Amino acid sequence: MDLARGLGATHAFDGTREDLPRRLQEVTGEAHYTIDTTGLPAVIATAIAALRPTGTCGLLGAPQADLVLDPKLVPAGGNLMGSCEGDAVPQLLIPALVRLWQQGRFPSKN
Repeated sequence: MDLARGLGATHAFDGTREDLPRRLQEVTGEAHYTIDTTGLPAVIATAIAALRPTGTCGLLGAPQADLVLDPKLVPAGGNLMGSCEGDAVPQLLIPALVRLWQQGRFPSKN
């Protein structure tokens, strides 16, 4: 969480807290978008629970186990979508990442 704040995050949350969806909704007023990068079904369910009724949850990895969702967590008109390699164009993304690295814009291990 310290790293997230150091990189400019305005908020950071403890993902193990049971009231996380409510806390996220307090900050966002119900999120239009959430993204899961873990593939953990419990985290995906939390990301969906934090959405507004027409929100979209993006999955950046394959679920690590069977994904069974409580129907109450799927808001009316909501979307659950996957991403194939981030939909990036490697010929553009990789040079851009190299430039950012050269500028020292990635966190160091120090």
